[in-house]
Amino acid sequence: MGDEHLSATIELLRHALSVSSINPFPFKLDRVGYFRQSAVDTVHLAPSDPTQIRTLWTVLSNQVGYSGRPFAAHLTVGQASRKSQDALNFLNTKARAICSATVDLEWIVGSVAVLRKDESDGGIMKLVEEITLPGHIIAPYLPLPLYPTVKRAGTGWKSLENAKPGCLPPKFSVATYNILNDPAFPPASRIDQVQRVIKDSNSDIVCLQEVSDELLNLLLSSPTLSGTYIYGSRAPGFIYENERNILILSKYSFTWSKLEIGGKHKPALLVTFLGADSKTLHLAAIHLTAGRTTSTIAQKTAELEALTTHIRAQEGEGDWIVLGDTNWPSTHTTTPLDALFEDVASEDPQATFDPSLNSLAAQTARADRLPQRYDRIYSKKGSSLHASSVLLFGKEGVVPPSDHWGVFVEFEPKAAKTETGALATSNSYSTLPGTRLSAEELQAVCDTHLWLPSVEQEGKFSAALRAIRNLFSSSIPSSAATSTTPTSVVKIRIEPVGSYALGVHTSDSDLDCLAVGNISAATFWGVARARLRGQTNQDGIVNLRRFVKDAMVQMMELEVDGIKVDLQYCAAARLVDQ
Repeated sequence: MGDEHLSATIELLRHALSVSSINPFPFKLDRVGYFRQSAVDTVHLAPSDPTQIRTLWTVLSNQVGYSGRPFAAHLTVGQASRKSQDALNFLNTKARAICSATVDLEWIVGSVAVLRKDESDGGIMKLVEEITLPGHIIAPYLPLPLYPTVKRAGTGWKSLENAKPGCLPPKFSVATYNILNDPAFPPASRIDQVQRVIKDSNSDIVCLQEVSDELLNLLLSSPTLSGTYIYGSRAPGFIYENERNILILSKYSFTWSKLEIGGKHKPALLVTFLGADSKTLHLAAIHLTAGRTTSTIAQKTAELEALTTHIRAQEGEGDWIVLGDTNWPSTHTTTPLDALFEDVASEDPQATFDPSLNSLAAQTARADRLPQRYDRIYSKKGSSLHASSVLLFGKEGVVPPSDHWGVFVEFEPKAAKTETGALATSNSYSTLPGTRLSAEELQAVCDTHLWLPSVEQEGKFSAALRAIRNLFSSSIPSSAATSTTPTSVVKIRIEPVGSYALGVHTSDSDLDCLAVGNISAATFWGVARARLRGQTNQDGIVNLRRFVKDAMVQMMELEVDGIKVDLQYCAAARLVDQ
């Protein structure tokens, strides 16, 4: 109706309700139904007994002379194409889950809201008037947070009404992992392995993709993860709005919200922490549209452009990290993120979806079987953070828990520089106090604080050294020999150096190794990469964390069963046999 009739109509409705016998009444949505339309089916929740709400509707419609189709009170859950039975089944499952999980989807109808469509504001329906039923008292209502951070509490989880960003340590880690939601590979058979892989990554913050309602409950109802990650973006029992969703788990408190970036039911999650320097740290967790067709590449491009537009608008508000499953094909070398962000694994890009090595990926691959680096982590250019370690995880086992490998990145503050450009150093020295403790007492102190390696840790150090040596134990291809070196005498020798070699290492020490060989450094690093990628023995597998190739002394940061290994190379043909 026109604005000129609105006020009079409201008074007409108010009078009709005041003289009616309708009092406040309970209303409950407890049934799943759907409307059949020409192209779609609309799945909704409805009341089992609509008698009272229809009586109210009759009084109102009579006053305005409405004579259209009968009123059907409902709350829409979603729409599905009539051509897709799977989509309709999915919506019906979601609707039934909402009815089962939400026992209090009931309230007292005590008023009628009059809404007006505001065409000048995008067609938004705005409240004009609220007409109360006789005897109804309007009570203040405080809505719950739309995006509540949840926290482990005893054996369950609770929503935090006033969550605040937690302060991260100077060195912290993030990880992204697509855990696979596919009916052909039920989560119940993989969940123990998925949980162990996530926990063993020991990341401070984890971004998971393809989390379903079932996976959410399995992940967080077990002490395996909830004992490590006490904060999350959703709690067990929550009914996700989509089939494949993003879940954030963290050791530190955070706040979060959603950002619609244009993907079909795949909004980005914007997560906020505080850095050690009290600056804000933002994480944008993403899962872009899948596919490698022209149209899906265009869709992914639009999604990343929407994200970068949002981030540009937040200029000057702390550091940013973007992480998740980009579904970005390796055949396209640039992304819309490149103008603002740096790919932290660009120095040594490794496939995270590889049907040739991952048996689950071999079964889920829909197009060609080329390895793809879908899962990525980016840091904003000019950031105060430096990626000190990059590692793939989830590769253990003959049958891995997912068709993707996870990506783990450790960040630390960039080294401060003086006005001359040199790294800032301190010239102050500390004098250690003397002690009257006996050797036995010192040993007891070290044991109490776990400063010295245990027997198990010593075994891991030995196994890590053995794995590094085994990596180079087989013969080198003839092309690796130099022009002056016969292929039959190409040799590489691995020796420990530093604290481990001296026998003064602690439980927190790295294993420093020096490779000595009679081939060039460039050839050695090429051989090392090939050997790392070609590993087939799952016992003592060597993982590449980072390759520092632009330093004066090149180095590979490796990891074997939790032991960090720093590997350097020296080309010294005469030394290798000594």
